Amino acid sequence: MIARSSFLLALVMLAACAQTGPLTGGQENADLARRLTGTWTGDLPCADCEAVRTELSLRPDHTFEERTE
Repeated sequence: MIARSSFLLALVMLAACAQTGPLTGGQENADLARRLTGTWTGDLPCADCEAVRTELSLRPDHTFEERTE
């Protein structure tokens, strides 16, 4: 759970670094949703195995799907 939270925190921090300038409220939300929409994959640390393969899909309708193997 901590690794998952760390992964999501890192993702949000990277998205925040891409800010190009001040935006208005509605435009800012739409722009953020557009930039974050997509699928990210990676390996998370695991105590009992080598790594946990994780895939996170963020959708434009503000829903997500997370898969782990």
